[in-house]
Amino acid sequence: MTDLSPPRQRRSQETLDAISRATKELLRTRSFSELKIQEIVSEANSSAGSFYGRFKGKRALLHYLHDQMAADSLKQIREGIEVAEFQAVTPEELARLLVPELIKFHTENRGVLRATLIESLQDPLFIVRAAHLIHSVAKAVAEHTTRTASRRDRHVENVMKAIGAVIAILDQELFYDKRSTRQVSRSEAARLERIFLASLGTQTASE
Repeated sequence: MTDLSPPRQRRSQETLDAISRATKELLRTRSFSELKIQEIVSEANSSAGSFYGRFKGKRALLHYLHDQMAADSLKQIREGIEVAEFQAVTPEELARLLVPELIKFHTENRGVLRATLIESLQDPLFIVRAAHLIHSVAKAVAEHTTRTASRRDRHVENVMKAIGAVIAILDQELFYDKRSTRQVSRSEAARLERIFLASLGTQTASE
């Protein structure tokens, strides 16, 4: 007798992936409040029944996308830190490593970030998740760049402030610029690195 469970699981995952991709694509040019579930499932070549079989509503879908985005971004940044393999990192090296990753994260997820930023005014869980992501990134940085545990907590706090400063600036223009393909110029990236360094303070990871 053939086991039908794996194909069903694959189809279920494929449907979920299609709904996720469709929503991200629609958010490139539309605001989250404008989107209708029927538009999402139509774009995904799915059905309302399939949607409600997985989500209670649009906001539940947005929470799923935000959670996946945070997990994927943390994984990418951790992999980048591990490849770098440095312990005596200078603040400048840290800025050159992290700021491009933050810009990439923001550029690739503009639609979802814009939606969660606006929805966070009513749902604080988006803010809690974003804060957790920043803390997790800062902790990963400290684990790979700080020699002693006694200095690690302080370094986590410093990196959190620096990351928060860069993200806050990138977030500001989401309210005013809805272009999904906006690219950060070299001069902007350099300015963000300077802001990162100023927010990081004078304490280095290797002192």
